[in-house]
Amino acid sequence: MHIHSFSATTLRSSTTGWCGPFVARGVTATVGNVFEPYLDFLHRPDLLLAALARGDTFGDAAYYAEPMLSWQAIAIGDPLYRPFARPFDEQWEERANLPPQLAGYAALRKMHLLEAQQQEAAALAVAGTALQAQPNLALGFSLALQREQQRDFAGAVEALNFTAQLRTIRPDEWMLARQAAQLLERAGAPALAAGLYWCLLQDPKLLPNLQQLWQRELEQVESSDAAVAAPKK
Repeated sequence: MHIHSFSATTLRSSTTGWCGPFVARGVTATVGNVFEPYLDFLHRPDLLLAALARGDTFGDAAYYAEPMLSWQAIAIGDPLYRPFARPFDEQWEERANLPPQLAGYAALRKMHLLEAQQQEAAALAVAGTALQAQPNLALGFSLALQREQQRDFAGAVEALNFTAQLRTIRPDEWMLARQAAQLLERAGAPALAAGLYWCLLQDPKLLPNLQQLWQRELEQVESSDAAVAAPKK
């Protein structure tokens, strides 16, 4: 969602506002405003997300998060959409049955829950084990970022070493791959960073503005003293 007074002025434009472009791109669910609602009468983001996270349907969550009915706010999407239908403990117990692209995110959530309980060592152990079993860009980047913050640059690179084997990157992970490439460059692994950029630039679906931006960033990485261009075959 976007805190914007006129985010849903029209749903028939793929370029105007927030909701119209989202609908044009197949959004599952979103909320917006057809006219100025005043700040007090916007959907509350914290309540919307809290309701979804506890297992409510989108319809119930949108109703719960909106302070004023029959005013300017609308909800767009399947009211029965329920992204957190299963409790996390149940999902974690059955994580071996998850598709590889989702298993890493389950491990990442477990890692964050352990960190919130001040169990940093256990969180790192979960991340390391999961990453070894099923490499995942989101999990690898999160672990690398944590190690970079601890000034463990070798450990940060190690967490993302598996990216050297990547040949394609899903569109929903494009920005994540770019962040991982930037981290690798900062950590002193420009060849790995260049490899990630190369993967991104080979995707025919990549938008022209991103193609140009990331091509420039790749050239900057390759021009650094230690960089080695790493095109993959």
